[in-house]
Amino acid sequence: MGKKIYIHELPCYKVVAEEMIQKEKISPERCFDLSRLPGEELQKEVEAFVLERGGRLSLTSILRELPSFNLLCKFVSEKERYLKSFREKGCETLVRRLKGWLLENGYSLSYERY
Repeated sequence: MGKKIYIHELPCYKVVAEEMIQKEKISPERCFDLSRLPGEELQKEVEAFVLERGGRLSLTSILRELPSFNLLCKFVSEKERYLKSFREKGCETLVRRLKGWLLENGYSLSYERY
């Protein structure tokens, strides 16, 4: 079983009222599954990033980042499976490749808020 960061273990979860937890219907199984990333260095980088954000952001913000995390894992495992670290390639290069991959796979790069 791979490394997982469960939402209920993050600092932002621990400071939230029980009503919000019930309202958001947060399952105890909701987590950032780091084992979906191909490589220990990538997993360590993302773990540090998620833990840092879990201490700074609200629970709602962290919950909204889960789908983006899952897309990032899918992108890295399909398109960048030999990537050892996010620092390995330039930020612009990775963002450009990610945007291309999103468009190739039918994902939108933006959305409208009503």
